[in-house]
Order: sequence, then structure tokens, then C-alpha cells
Amino acid sequence: MTTDRYTTRRGIHVHRTVEAIPVKDAIEPVIDALDSRRGILLASSYEYPGRYTRWDMGFVDPPLVLGARGRGLRVETLNARGAVPLPAIADALGGLDAIETLDRAESSLTLTVRRPAAGFTEEARSRQPSVFSAIRVLVDLFHHGDEPHLGLYGAFGYDLAFQFEPIRPRLPRPADQRDLVLYLPDELVTVDHRREVAQRRRYDFEAGGLTTVGRPRAGSTTPYAGAAEGAPPLLQLRASSRSRRAAPPKACMLARRSVWPVATRSVRSSGPTTATQACPAGSP
Repeated sequence: MTTDRYTTRRGIHVHRTVEAIPVKDAIEPVIDALDSRRGILLASSYEYPGRYTRWDMGFVDPPLVLGARGRGLRVETLNARGAVPLPAIADALGGLDAIETLDRAESSLTLTVRRPAAGFTEEARSRQPSVFSAIRVLVDLFHHGDEPHLGLYGAFGYDLAFQFEPIRPRLPRPADQRDLVLYLPDELVTVDHRREVAQRRRYDFEAGGLTTVGRPRAGSTTPYAGAAEGAPPLLQLRASSRSRRAAPPKACMLARRSVWPVATRSVRSSGPTTATQACPAGSP
């Protein structure tokens, strides 16, 4: 076991503990916990040089969740640990020109992203104000060059394309639809099947005179109830080792209470029926 301390690019102090654990069944506790607790499982049994590796990664009970719909974004604490980095997140977002309104509450932030100005070059399209403007700031907030795993994980939906294209939707959207859901974990289990190495990585945050040290890693529980009628087939995957190993070769993500899983890395999105990693803080 190793323990160290580092400071992120924007001044959050992180206490990191990395513990070696047995490779056999290392990810099974995460799989079992996902039946009733928030979290994500990423698993890949496929390897391709420079693109895919045989990794498992998962977590439960994250302290923070980000949800977006249209040009609105909400950051919400999920337990007492989430209250520690929340003020630093508010300060970082408050200094962003792309933010039109920012409302602070004790356990949440609600913000609106301003619409892009008329007229811009095609090369500048992806840099127009959008929810990704806020996500880039948060990735930068927790970034450190020597930390490969701490970051934001979650799912992106098709409607995020409307952040950049002024298209009028023709079909009604459900009132509870979210275009994006991302979690910030504070404990990760990683398994490198090629090297046969498994780790439990724990993080404690210190910011603004507050610390997560001593605060319980806990979250709410909701019994597994199955997929909603009409949900995409991927969401009907049962959280078990059999379904995980039979997943498509790219990866498999089981995200509770999330939008449709999609393939992403460094805030690149594709369709809503493939699942993989989203936005680690140290990504290029």
C-alpha cells in the first residue's frame, strides 16, 4: 500500500492511497453493489494496440454527480464528502465566461450556459459556449499529471449535438430526460488483465479549509427493479459477471440512473448504445 499527497492544477489537495488487491474476483464487489447503489462498471475483454486494453474499472457511491439537459447543468452532492470540493467547483465555474447564470445552494449548483454568438468559423464550432465548456473546467480542476484515473465518468446522449447545431427537435422529450450524467468517484477498483494487477485507489479531497478525511464513503440504496419498459436493450443488462464478460468487445458500462451509455473519451461522444469511459482528468 502506498499513500501520498498532491495538488491538482487548480489547487485542490488530494490524499491518494493505492492498495494492491487480488486479481481474482477483484471487480465482483462492484458488480454486486450496482444492484442497489449508484456507480459505474467499465470492462473490456478486447485488446488492440494503441486503442483498447483488457481492463476492468468500477466504483460505487460517488460523492458528486453532474447532470445536464439542454443548456442547463446541475452539480449535486450525493453524500457528505461531496460538500468538500463543491465550493471549489462553484468558484471555477463562476469564473467561466460561458456561464450565464450560476445559483449556489448548500448541496448543489445550478447553472445555465449562454447561447453562442451568431457567426463563427467552422473550426471554432466546438469551442462555442456549451455544457462542455463547464466540463472542460472541471476536468482541469482535478487534473494532475501523475494521476491517470481520477476524473469524471458517465454517459452522453445524442441530444448533446444540439449544443453545436441549431436544429429544431421534432419529437417531444420526456420531462426527466438528461443529456449527460457524470460522476466524480473517490474510490476506484482497477484491474489490468494483461499485467494481472488489481488496485483499490482511494482519494480524499482538501479544499477551502474542508477535508473529506473522516467522512464516510456512503450513498443511498435503491433495490434493483429492472429496466423500464421500452428502454434500449443495453440498459437491460443484468449486473453480473456473465453479462459483463458477454458484453460487446469495446467495453461495458452499467450505470444506474443514467442516460443511455455511449462511447466517449476526453469528452468525445458517439451513439447512445455503446458504453465505455468518460473523461478521466488526465486524458489528453
